[in-house]
Amino acid sequence: MSRLPPIAENAATDKVAQTYERLRDMFEGQPIPGPFLRYGHVPAFLQDTYMNFKKFVWTEGTLEIGRAHV
Repeated sequence: MSRLPPIAENAATDKVAQTYERLRDMFEGQPIPGPFLRYGHVPAFLQDTYMNFKKFVWTEGTLEIGRAHV
């Protein structure tokens, strides 16, 4: 049993609905994966996860290596 129920696409509002729309576009009309629907409880987390997923998983994004300060 899930502790955090998903927020259905038709129940999403404001920023969550906007991010769901972007996810639908990215997945080309396929259903939005369940974890993203649960992340909708925290809109900022959903948005950050979407942006990072798109950049580093969906496309060939790269991480920049910075200098470590000691």
